[in-house]
Amino acid sequence: MINPSAVEDILNACNSPKTRRLYTHYLNEFQAWYQANERKELNVSTLMAYRSNLTNSDLSSSSINTNLILAKRLACYQHQDNPMLVWSIERNIKPLPKNRVKARKALTIEQIKAVLTACQDGTVHGVRDEAIIGLQFGAGLRRSEVAKLDLNDFDGMDLLIRQSKGRKTRYVPLPDWAIRRVNAWLEVRPPIDGETALFIAWSKGRMSERNVYAIFKHRTQKAGLHGFHPHNARTTYVTHLLKLKNDIAIVSKLVGHSGIQTTITYDLRGDEEMRLTVNSFKLD
Repeated sequence: MINPSAVEDILNACNSPKTRRLYTHYLNEFQAWYQANERKELNVSTLMAYRSNLTNSDLSSSSINTNLILAKRLACYQHQDNPMLVWSIERNIKPLPKNRVKARKALTIEQIKAVLTACQDGTVHGVRDEAIIGLQFGAGLRRSEVAKLDLNDFDGMDLLIRQSKGRKTRYVPLPDWAIRRVNAWLEVRPPIDGETALFIAWSKGRMSERNVYAIFKHRTQKAGLHGFHPHNARTTYVTHLLKLKNDIAIVSKLVGHSGIQTTITYDLRGDEEMRLTVNSFKLD
């Protein structure tokens, strides 16, 4: 059984409210998995099974390892009066290697259109979701960047991305098809006194990162696409811009990368692109 006081002690050790919220989410996920799988003991066998479950998910390596570290910490804390078991847990439950290739995937143009069409259900929620997903594919936004957008960050053509990863601020020009979807949302966005967020979850006000994640998952699955998450929209954005022979330095600035080496890892152009490139070098 999982001891609630052990969970609370781990959360109380967090240095910031944001970390506490993140850890609460991960620990809740672990407890839900633990109960659903009817595990009796919080031991090495249970943690190995949880590691396998995480590895088969669509989470990034860092998210998988954070989940695993918290589950290990909970187990070790709960069994602190059993040093041999704690030693066994520490010895046998290893994080994923840092050089594990992330499961990056890019959607085709047809798949992007299918996801946007899946939002067109005749509801205000659908209009909002289509605008959100339009910005994810049309501007390569992180889900945290979508959640932070204010009404005055959109000037009708460009987006101001404030305090992004690395505390950087940037302007991102939008394609016409994304602008149309944002304008359609602004026409039906319900007013909430004092709420400046561009995207809202009605009674909750400003949308959270978790809301953005859930919307993307729901709409991609409704379009018949499975195993995709919001960061795949960012990878898709980079890949398609590079397919169109755009300067990688400009693409890197658009997505807010610190350098082109990071952008290169988002480039999923395949063998066919390489073949077209070498065949462009003609001698006769």
